[in-house]
Amino acid sequence: MPALSVSGGSAREPRKGDACGAHCGLYEQHRVHHAGSFPTLEDQICGFAADFDRASAGFSPDRVDALVWALTNLLVEPMANSGIFELYREQARQVAAANVKPVPKPVYAPGSVEYEKQQQEQRSS
Repeated sequence: MPALSVSGGSAREPRKGDACGAHCGLYEQHRVHHAGSFPTLEDQICGFAADFDRASAGFSPDRVDALVWALTNLLVEPMANSGIFELYREQARQVAAANVKPVPKPVYAPGSVEYEKQQQEQRSS
């Protein structure tokens, strides 16, 4: 994904109050995973609330801002050319379905009730 340069007050800036529900939902659906340790980000996430006031706090949660931008661009907003992923997903499903092996016919021991029943069915057909 290409780098996107943004600044505070940008017209495209996702409003965190509005986007919070969408992003929280992504975490609840287990669609977002963090690989590695991000203690500063974790601290900012834990201290962030929808009514967070940057002026009274004296700082801006820069890592949370970056996270909101990334999740919005990757998972919330429709991605250009996303149809190709759906095509590949459908093709993979068809290949998996075509590779299903038929269940082998059971072989019964001679003299068993099942064997005799199988022999009768073969003679009648």
